[in-house]
Amino acid sequence: ELGEQRFDIVISGQCLEHVSRPWETVQAMFRATKPGGKICIIVPANGPEHRFPKDFYRFFPDGMTELARFAGFIVESCEMFRGATAFDWDDTRLIARRP
Repeated sequence: ELGEQRFDIVISGQCLEHVSRPWETVQAMFRATKPGGKICIIVPANGPEHRFPKDFYRFFPDGMTELARFAGFIVESCEMFRGATAFDWDDTRLIARRP
C-alpha cells in the first residue's frame, strides 16, 4: 500500500501490463495521490510477450482512459506513441489528475 494522499505525482512506467488486476493498482494510485496531484502511466500498446513472471495486458488510449476514470481521476491526456519501425513497441501514455 502506498499510503493515503502522500504524493504530488505517481509515475508508473512499463509495469501495469504485469499486474493481474490493473484497476486495483490504479485505484491505489488514486488513494496515494494528493488532491490536485497527478499520475503518469506509460504502458505498452503492443509488443511481444515478455514474462517477468507474467504478462497480462496491452493498453490502448481508450482502455487507459477508462481505467483512470474508474479510479476517480480526471484525464488530461492519453495518447499512443508509435515505434519508429515495425519491430518497435508502441506505448500509451496517460496523464491524469486527482480532483
